[in-house]
Amino acid sequence: MRAEFQKQHTETYQVDNHKGLNGWISFFLSLSLIVLFVTSVLKITVLNQTYTEDKILTDSNVTLVTRQMNDGISNIATLNDVPTSAVKDALTNQQVTDIAKNSLSNVYAGKQTVINPTEITNQVASNVMKKADTSNPLVSAKIDEIVATFKSNLSEYLTNNVQTPYLSKVSSTVSSVKSTVQTAFMYSLIASIIFALLLLVINRAFFIPLKYVGFSAIWSGILVAIGSAVALYSGLIGIVSSKASVFTDIVNNYISDTFNTMLVGSLILLAVGLVFWLIGRNKK
Repeated sequence: MRAEFQKQHTETYQVDNHKGLNGWISFFLSLSLIVLFVTSVLKITVLNQTYTEDKILTDSNVTLVTRQMNDGISNIATLNDVPTSAVKDALTNQQVTDIAKNSLSNVYAGKQTVINPTEITNQVASNVMKKADTSNPLVSAKIDEIVATFKSNLSEYLTNNVQTPYLSKVSSTVSSVKSTVQTAFMYSLIASIIFALLLLVINRAFFIPLKYVGFSAIWSGILVAIGSAVALYSGLIGIVSSKASVFTDIVNNYISDTFNTMLVGSLILLAVGLVFWLIGRNKK
């Protein structure tokens, strides 16, 4: 009878006999959960083409980019004796949207050639020719000559000032980050599973490990939330985005939205961890 009572007592009340070891495993589990959570957020935000398109290619952003591109084209036109009236609205919002989507596809595919200068210059030249008066053969020949020179200079400008120094580097950076994040995600996922299993094996129970998993999730959520809040409210994002010149607002909103997603997600992680911790702590 006494042995049966002791057996029932042991089965009902799970005693934490490995607090020190459980604590260390919980600590390392917290670290792996932080990495797992951050890489997961990056995979669904900045490393996700659809997310980036939705955040960047808004009507207001496309209008701003179109205006800036047309201003640049007007400057090149002036240097090539092309009337600015002929290149007014050389690119439309829809054309810029198509160029941007193709460029993002190339960036996320890791291609070094992000934009096609020839395609862009042909599109601009086509729009210019539609506005030109070609009824006089002499005038038409002159226009063809000017536009040919203009196309050459525009293509050279896009290659040397946009493609090579910026877009190619962006594509390389995205490819490197994607590879690093994917590796970190896989290792942290495996590590988190191993630490959780260790808690189960060591304690040979369910609720004690649940308490420590919850504890790890709580600290992971707190630390990520603090980091996200610091980034959002310290002015750091403003400093980084200010380097984008006329596109400061676009970059600022994009980065802020990403950290907001991380902040909200970290609070959810914290709440889930709290629930796990309370169940594991109070269940006898």
